[in-house]
Formats: sequence, structure tokens, C-alpha cells
Amino acid sequence: MNSISSNYALQLVGGHNVCSKKPLISFDNKLILIPSFNSIRIHFLETGLLFHSLHSQNYLSDEEEILIIQLDPLLMDSSVISFSSHRNVIFWNYLEGVQVKSFILCPSLPSDSLLCFGVAVLHESSSQDALTYYFALKKQCQLQMIFSNDDSQNVTDLGIKINQRHALIGVTFGASNTFVAAFKGNTIRVLTLPYKPSNKIISHSIAKQEFTCITSHQTEYLLAAGDTLGRIFIYREDFTHNLHPIRTVVHWHSFAVSDLTFSRSAAYLYSVGKESVLVRWDVSRSHENTYLPRLGAPLKYIICDRHNEGVILTHENNSVKFVSSTMSEHRPIIGGLNFTSHSDDSEFDGHLDWNSKCFCIVLK
Repeated sequence: MNSISSNYALQLVGGHNVCSKKPLISFDNKLILIPSFNSIRIHFLETGLLFHSLHSQNYLSDEEEILIIQLDPLLMDSSVISFSSHRNVIFWNYLEGVQVKSFILCPSLPSDSLLCFGVAVLHESSSQDALTYYFALKKQCQLQMIFSNDDSQNVTDLGIKINQRHALIGVTFGASNTFVAAFKGNTIRVLTLPYKPSNKIISHSIAKQEFTCITSHQTEYLLAAGDTLGRIFIYREDFTHNLHPIRTVVHWHSFAVSDLTFSRSAAYLYSVGKESVLVRWDVSRSHENTYLPRLGAPLKYIICDRHNEGVILTHENNSVKFVSSTMSEHRPIIGGLNFTSHSDDSEFDGHLDWNSKCFCIVLK
């Protein structure tokens, strides 16, 4: 080190993290909504251009993070619901870019009771405007439930443990919200909905390895979970009540499975991981796979678009990509960081790299 003073400081000059949380497709399939710390960025799906951002100055503090977003079950064509780390639930009109209403889940809890998962569900047996809220706090990592029409916000503990580290991809509601499934360690627990005290939890376990992600089909009784070894366990039909259900195990990934999603038609299951390869499994017939390699940086999340035309991929380098359902076309939606290679004797630390796009050093 030379004698010149080395008092350096980091300054944020721009950019948004679009890969830390799972994105969402708008009801008309034209927009992609992406949680980015305490805001929601909305881009056009076709061009990737920014439409606008949703940000609440009044309700979300600087250290508060939006964890999960979902379309409002009562107003899917224009409303989105966000759940923050500090238990703030906000309803937004994502077309007009305005906040509609908000409330705090279990306001009587201490302020340090942080959320790790939340979702609003409309059950067919419910009245027209009654949403049921399912959530988990970081300290307990236990799935709980409250009714929107319950002024006292009495909480029901469902007895389902979740994995805090994988909470955002560790809980799923399927078959028109008639069951919920979540994993912790090597065990998946399934509970029939709407909840009744008499409903029994059904557990499905694997040996030695642990689950890393789980998904279900929106309308069919289909459940899939990936594990640390790269295997995928596919359950169908009787897993909500049978301790030994119909199960198929497929294996392609060399590393842990990062995320999974079923196609809208229920014919295919898509899986991603650190290999930077999209794998499509035919779950309607032979369970044969088709894969699309060399997609860039390791893959983190995957969602299916609403028209069954393709899937959206989130990469670890802060990029988002569209892949057609035929696996024949892929195009970027949001470009990510472009890291250059450097020699082993480089002075850069392992967490620093040079981004040639914006001519700056970036912290990875």
C-alpha cells in the first residue's frame, strides 16, 4: 500500500435489487411487479421499461422491507397486496400507482415481532369479501391464521412449522386454496383448508437430505418439492390425506433446486438452480425432461406467466429473463450486472467486482 491516504467510502449511486424477492405477473399478463426493498417496481413485460414504482412514505420505514406481493383475490385486475417485514399489509392500485389502504397484522404484538411470510387467501366457502390471512413470524416460524372480519384479530396456530431461510419459497397453497403445504428440514406438512380444528396435518418425509423449495398447481392436486441433492419429488391427488401418497422422484440438477413452478395447463413442471439451466418436466405422461442451458448467472426464482406462453426467470446477478413455453426463445427483461473476469492475483476482494456497464466497483 502506498503512502497516499486510503480513507475510502461507499456511496450508493443508483440501481435497485430486483432478485432478492419473487416477482409477480399482472392479471393482463402485460406487467411484471418486483419487490425491491421497501418499494415495488413495475416493468412492462414485453420491453422491460419501467412503468412506475409503488412506495409508501407514510407506512414503510427506511429499514422495513417488502417480503411478498400477490394479486388481490377480490380485485385481481388492478390491485396488489404487499406484506412487509414489520407486518404492514398494504393494498395498492398497481395501474394507477397509488396506495388504497393498509393495516398491521396483530398490532398488539411487540414492534420487534417481524414477519417472514404472509399471504391473503379467498376461500370458496367464505363470504364475498372475506379474506383469510396466513402468516409466520421469524421468532416462531409457525404458520398462523387470522380472518379479515375478526376485529379482535384472534390468531389461530395451524401447527405447521416452516423454514425461515426458505420461507418465501417454502409455503404453497394449491387446488383452489383447498390445501396448504410447507416444509421444514426433510419434512413436508400438508393441511386441508378451510381450516377446522378437526383437520389433521399429513406429513411426508425424505431421508438424509432437506427440502429447499416447494410449489403446487393453482387448480389441480399437484405438489412438487426440490431438495439439496437436486432431486424433485412430485406428489399427486392423494397427498392431502394419505401417509403414503402417489409420488414420483426425478433428478437432473447437480446442485440444490432453487425454485419450481407448474405450467398453467398442469402439463409441465419447471425447475431451476445454480447450473444456469431451465429444466422442463413432462408431468402429464413420461416425466421426461427438456432443458435450456447457458442462460447466464445462476437462477434464483421462476414464475409462469398467466397465458401459459412462457416463464419468467430471476438471476442472481440482478437480471430478469423471459423464456417461451416451447423453450425455443429467451430474451432479457431487465439486464443485470456484467462482471468481468480477473486474475487470481487481483487486488479485488471476493465480494467486490468491476461492473463495466456503469464503470464502478460493485459489492456482490
